[in-house]
Amino acid sequence: MESLIRGGASRAENLFRSSSKENLVRSASRESLTPLGENEPSGGPAYDPPSDIESEAEDPPGSAEALSKEQLLHRLLQVERSLGKYRGKYSELVTAYRTVQREKEKTQTILSQSQDKALRRIGELREELQMDQQAKKHLQDEFDAALEEKDQMITVLQTQ
Repeated sequence: MESLIRGGASRAENLFRSSSKENLVRSASRESLTPLGENEPSGGPAYDPPSDIESEAEDPPGSAEALSKEQLLHRLLQVERSLGKYRGKYSELVTAYRTVQREKEKTQTILSQSQDKALRRIGELREELQMDQQAKKHLQDEFDAALEEKDQMITVLQTQ
């Protein structure tokens, strides 16, 4: 067990160690920074970061034959605990996702209602503007008619 923890810790330390910037060059094949001298494919798989540190601390497959029954039982309990943790994380994730979906639907409903309200208001304002323009035109026509009538009256009075 202690060796698993120590081995996991040393692996974790190695994961976060990095070479200095002077020793890094851009690899043409992978378009990533690699240490000098490693530009050529080594035949080994490229580093793929693990999903979590727990998976790094696991024993390699095939070593189970060398373990005693107690060690296997202990390992089974560890795996079951990990499974429980992952189930908990998964249910939290599902709950969070559903919450976000509900909030998204509420937001979309509010947006739709706001847009409908704004469009109705725009329609009302256009109608009001049109009515105001018609009223203004009508008043202008009445004013022009009254002015025309008064001009004619002035002309008639001047000719008398």
